[in-house]
Amino acid sequence: MTETGAARVELGGRGSRVATGVAVLDHLLEELADAGGFALTLEIAPDEPEAEVERAGAALGFQQTALAVASSVAPPVFAVVAESASWGVAFGLAAILPLAGAGLMRRVPA
Repeated sequence: MTETGAARVELGGRGSRVATGVAVLDHLLEELADAGGFALTLEIAPDEPEAEVERAGAALGFQQTALAVASSVAPPVFAVVAESASWGVAFGLAAILPLAGAGLMRRVPA
């Protein structure tokens, strides 16, 4: 493939456009974006959709892994911070950390 595919995720956006060359996958990814509250633009060169679909799946898998790890670590950390500092500090961290995660996930290299 001489041309690479392009993907863009816009948090809080609407109106996804997915073109993988596989109609069922297009529909599923558009539904995932709508349910998740983000806009997904994914364009894949028509000559090799399998490789690009694999890369898109790997990127989504990485995101799910990061979310699973964060959700398993967050409650014990929240409890330790609330116990050692204060509830205000714990809730402040709980409000700031998702913003840091969004910043990290903004640019995932292909």
